[in-house]
Amino acid sequence: MGATAKKDHIEMLVSIDDFTARVGLINSYIELEWLGFKLNNYCASFKPANLSALLEFCRINSEYHVVTYVSPGRYVNKYVSGARTYCLANGDKNPALVLNHLIDPQRHLIEEDVISSALAMLRDIKGSGKG
Repeated sequence: MGATAKKDHIEMLVSIDDFTARVGLINSYIELEWLGFKLNNYCASFKPANLSALLEFCRINSEYHVVTYVSPGRYVNKYVSGARTYCLANGDKNPALVLNHLIDPQRHLIEEDVISSALAMLRDIKGSGKG
């Protein structure tokens, strides 16, 4: 009996936190500076101008890999040529892992919680006599 493989199989994650934890996404520009990168942004992302340094770093340091932002809300756990933004990671290297937080069925509840929390903080500031 022959074996089969699903070449186009992906594992879709909808939680940013789950994806970040699993792939080991480095989202601190301070940590990237400690690793030797001098980026001109605070979101710990690499633009095409910094791509050669990122790829060389990953070639030398095999525990790291590239995560690519391919479209709004969608990250893939591998290098994809021609993208506008890349990230560094040091966790699970499975290239079939994909994040698309825009399809999270709980997204509207999460956004509502964030907005409610922000409004509560603003009310607290306004009511404290300090604002």
